[in-house]
Amino acid sequence: MKSLKPLTFLLFLPLFFACQKNMVIQQQSSINITNWQLDVTESQFSFVTIKNKTHAEENTIDFADGDIDDKGNVSLALDLASVNTLIERRDERLRNILFKVDQYPVASVNARMTHNLPLEKPVEVTFELNLHGVNKTMTALVMLQKVDQKLVVINYE
Repeated sequence: MKSLKPLTFLLFLPLFFACQKNMVIQQQSSINITNWQLDVTESQFSFVTIKNKTHAEENTIDFADGDIDDKGNVSLALDLASVNTLIERRDERLRNILFKVDQYPVASVNARMTHNLPLEKPVEVTFELNLHGVNKTMTALVMLQKVDQKLVVINYE
């Protein structure tokens, strides 16, 4: 059986913006996630790598697609060819050696969320990652925050 352990770091520091039509986030303690869509032009998946045990580097991957339906099913697709570490040689190695984008251009994340999620409080999310055609169920502790009129989901761990 294939293992995803070398790749799990990608999912533990996500940052993405999701927008809901006509949504205004005011002073509230929870947010209803019904009928959200991910605006791929305004969104990114960020992850941090640690170099030499001391130097943190932020990297990004663009979303290919994403939404949350009225039942709370979350579906995200990551365009692995868009990986950007600000070092072209590293990007090329990630695309060709690690991600193998010619064969597996997209990674997907699927989860089911409760309708009312607390703002500013950690929530454990169970999700399924599909990478290289292998599905793996994982969990992450995330926190929802409001920034301007957008919702930001960050890894809390």
